[in-house]
Amino acid sequence: MSFAQRSGALAGTLALLAVPATAAGAVSCTLTLSSPSGSVAAGALTLGGTLTVQCTKAADSPLASASFSATVGSTHALAAEDNAGRGIGYGLWQDAGASTPWGSSAPYALSGSVVFAGGPMASTQLPFYLVAPARAFRPAAGSYRDTLLVTLAYNVDGSAARSGGSTGGSSGTGSVALDVPPACSLSMPTAVTLDYVAFQSAPAIAANSFSADCNTGYGLALDSGGGTLLGLPYTLTLDADSGLYDGQVHQHRVTGRIDAGLAGSCAAAPCQASRIHWLTISY
Repeated sequence: MSFAQRSGALAGTLALLAVPATAAGAVSCTLTLSSPSGSVAAGALTLGGTLTVQCTKAADSPLASASFSATVGSTHALAAEDNAGRGIGYGLWQDAGASTPWGSSAPYALSGSVVFAGGPMASTQLPFYLVAPARAFRPAAGSYRDTLLVTLAYNVDGSAARSGGSTGGSSGTGSVALDVPPACSLSMPTAVTLDYVAFQSAPAIAANSFSADCNTGYGLALDSGGGTLLGLPYTLTLDADSGLYDGQVHQHRVTGRIDAGLAGSCAAAPCQASRIHWLTISY
């Protein structure tokens, strides 16, 4: 008797279902900057601006947000300049109270994040403030300009801006426009008082003083060069009929004079008379 033995093998397959893993997804961001602009007087000035950051992620990315940071510098080292090279210094701040600066290094970066709410694009706006301190004198009239240079940093995986990983960046510019309108002010001139005795042998001369504070060239003029009071003709003259801007307050005077040897019309001393004259400044 013989036996035939057959060995068989059970063949089977194990199917592995490969589920695609979704990465955080690449993020790209751009920035735009609003331009602070305004008129400057002698006092302090605060102007507001806005940094807008727009980020885009892959359409299938599950990212909910992306973080960024922005640093800033300027063409003229935070000073707006006119065509003559005169400057108005200013600072950039993250808050209206000027307690946290916005600067060119990481500790003073303007930081934030965008939130993706159901779409691949999102944007946010961060305010900043330009503060020009009060000055001891009027800046010269004219247009002052500077260019802000902003650098944006972010991680392409959407993580915190300085946490490591692949980084991305972009840059943008914005202009600073400070305009100084022509302006002048005069102090109140004191009276020109001339004391005179009939037929005196020397002329009577007296002067007053006043100041002109102007940020541009100016002209001075009296409504007349003199007149007659109590029968005594008198003259009035200005020490200068114009001035140029040099950053200083200018002192001026009006001089009155009655020539010697005049009789006048005062029958019984003392006599008094007065007349108002107008001083005009043009600029």
